[in-house]
Amino acid sequence: MHRKRLLIGVLSDPKSLRTLGMAAYTTWIEQVSKTATVYFFIGSCLNPIKGFPGKVVCLDTPDAYPPQKKVFLMWSYVWRHHSDEYEWIMKVDHDAYLNVDHMAGLLADLGNPNNLRTYKYIGMPAVGREQEREKLGLNGRPYCSGLGYLMNYRTVKAIGPHTSVCLSNSVSNHSDTEVGRCVQKHTNADCEASPAFAFKQVYYQQDGDRVFPMKLVKGGQMKLTFPEYPKSVHFSSGLLHPLKRAEDFYRFHKQAISHLRPIQPQIAKETSDPNSYRQAVAELRQTCVNNALRQLEKSSFYLKECPTPVAEEQPVVPAEAYVLTRDIPEAAEAFHETEGVLAQNDIKAVKVLVSGWRGEKDASGVVQTNYRQYLQEVLQIFKNAAATGTRRVFLLEDQIVFLCDFKAQFWQLVQNPRCGAHLYTERSGGVLLLGAHEVDPDGLQHIESDRSQAFSEYNHDVKAALCYNANSQTRASFAGIYHRSTFGEILSWISSVLDGPDGELLPFDGALMHLADKGYIVRAAFPNLVLRALPAQTGGEVDEAKQIAVRLRWYEGKYCSRSGELSSV
Repeated sequence: MHRKRLLIGVLSDPKSLRTLGMAAYTTWIEQVSKTATVYFFIGSCLNPIKGFPGKVVCLDTPDAYPPQKKVFLMWSYVWRHHSDEYEWIMKVDHDAYLNVDHMAGLLADLGNPNNLRTYKYIGMPAVGREQEREKLGLNGRPYCSGLGYLMNYRTVKAIGPHTSVCLSNSVSNHSDTEVGRCVQKHTNADCEASPAFAFKQVYYQQDGDRVFPMKLVKGGQMKLTFPEYPKSVHFSSGLLHPLKRAEDFYRFHKQAISHLRPIQPQIAKETSDPNSYRQAVAELRQTCVNNALRQLEKSSFYLKECPTPVAEEQPVVPAEAYVLTRDIPEAAEAFHETEGVLAQNDIKAVKVLVSGWRGEKDASGVVQTNYRQYLQEVLQIFKNAAATGTRRVFLLEDQIVFLCDFKAQFWQLVQNPRCGAHLYTERSGGVLLLGAHEVDPDGLQHIESDRSQAFSEYNHDVKAALCYNANSQTRASFAGIYHRSTFGEILSWISSVLDGPDGELLPFDGALMHLADKGYIVRAAFPNLVLRALPAQTGGEVDEAKQIAVRLRWYEGKYCSRSGELSSV
């Protein structure tokens, strides 16, 4: 008999279908539907469920918690209707997130013929809380925690005829322990972990720098706020529980599929629960981030840089670049120069005239002339790109100069596994900045340290040091390539800035740190391929030895206009 591989049963209730159910359906279920069939199991359908797109089975029982009877009725239904149709059946709570990126390993494990020749019961093994362990009737043998677990068809066929008896002989009000007792009685199988698919139960929550345990309410139901800045253990889990709000599903789904690895907040020992603190710190030590330099800068502790996503398509030079152009007479010539250099590199320059923008900045680098219009133009560029399915946006300002061998260096950068490869993924890209304003000596030291660390972590490959992680000193919005996964976050950031008064408008550089903090890859080329302008000859206060050393390092290389090399420091 030919069976399909996997059926997933999501245990829910009518009220939650409209929130958690819909969130699950529009995130992981839409993705997993290519490899598995998914049903939602609820107790009662007295109130019609309108507009819910998923397959729903009504079990004709109250939607009470704990859902012991509902769980047994689900397994009875699966036995009667699907045990001859599927090799494996997986039970999942509606507040659990299934990470589809880890499904390949699970499906490969389930496809092993040896796993179908005997009874199998797979999940997160547990033996119960210490204070009630002896009352569970398990004799210390492990059951599968209720967040999610799997049975092969042999196990389902073995327990199916006995579910009503197992239910009537319950010794506790837990569903997971009683299912475990039923499986053990009729198959002698214990819960076992999958080597290819981790089940993760979150036991603590974090508010600012304080961590504290989850709460148990309504007969043992968990109450917990899922972390806004998940750790590596969350992303590496196949099934993650609990996510108690629909917004948690949507945020974590975006983080998971876009390979976002956010900056981690500090954890204060003094104000945290001791057990939660120990667990949080242990998980933090195993966490990586996409921007190790920003992590150190913001939270004062170092975390390793995560591996950069591998390119999924052939790198190409952008076909066009949007050139934000000042509203002053001399800007026409500046745009003409930029257009000419881009044309030499087979890139079409698209002129974006910013009405009233003169490009003037004060000592802090904030533009003082009609910067609102500048942000509005950038907003429109990204809106159009998102609407048309554009994969990448190349954004420049008109007042820039290019490295003389820009084409060769640019091509090397976009093909670089650490610096540019992420731009050529389906959904895991970030930002590649082609240059930045001069930094101070401390800033240069941080950059060199970041590049040195990358050199070490990428098997002493010098190419890994051709870029560095952006930080608060990185003012580089004049030349950058933005992957489409960043478009929505950029639009949200600009919109929030434009809602404020003119005197509080943040420069677009602020979007770079916003993206970095959220977990996007934001890296800048080194040496600089593009500069806003070359500096004047050194003199006056800048003649301090350290800053001269920075300047010589920052502007090393030859920069050219269309007609030839420009003078530098």
